[in-house]
Amino acid sequence: KVSMVIFVLLVRIGAMIQVAMIRQIHTIHTTHTKIITTMIGKKIYLIGYMGCGKTYTGRRISDKYGLQFIDLDAYIEKRQFKTIPQLFQERGEEEFRKLERAMLEEVSAMEDVIISTGGGTACFFDNIELMNQTGETIYLQASVDTLFDYLKTAKKGRPLLAQKNDEELYEFINENLKKREPYYLQARHILDSMDESDLLFDELLNSHPSNSLKRSKPTAVP
Repeated sequence: KVSMVIFVLLVRIGAMIQVAMIRQIHTIHTTHTKIITTMIGKKIYLIGYMGCGKTYTGRRISDKYGLQFIDLDAYIEKRQFKTIPQLFQERGEEEFRKLERAMLEEVSAMEDVIISTGGGTACFFDNIELMNQTGETIYLQASVDTLFDYLKTAKKGRPLLAQKNDEELYEFINENLKKREPYYLQARHILDSMDESDLLFDELLNSHPSNSLKRSKPTAVP
């Protein structure tokens, strides 16, 4: 009788231990799932030709939706303690693009942020793929005439434009945009640079976080 009682007690103790282990595993799994869900934040990259309004749009959307705003050029200048023109002059464009890539990798790890990239960022290395994989990319599309009207009075601080007269500037924008636009068009979404309706941003930022990084076809918003 004593041995039978001991046997029953051992069986019950074993069952209790098993139940406790299952509960612990469930708790760990639930906590891990919550951590993963929390880590999936929202990230938007604004790409497009210089002068299309990336910085303006980034600041405006940052204020409206409560996201952190990062201007990639300003981020580079702050990290390097030098201006973009100085970096271009000292390193040349090839070395600058390598630095830009390294800085892009840094900001791509951030969450709940809208990032205004440089005009050439999307066009070098596999930068556009990196941005598409880590967030939502929006191409702010503008015509050559629109870009020219803005850039002819905003050449300061733009190494590729600084020494060009109006005729040279227009021709440069026209030819350079043709080369760069195939990269821009790889963005997930295409938005007219003059559109301030924010319909696209409402859709992206009000959706569930876990859906925000899913690959979708380019969406043009009129």
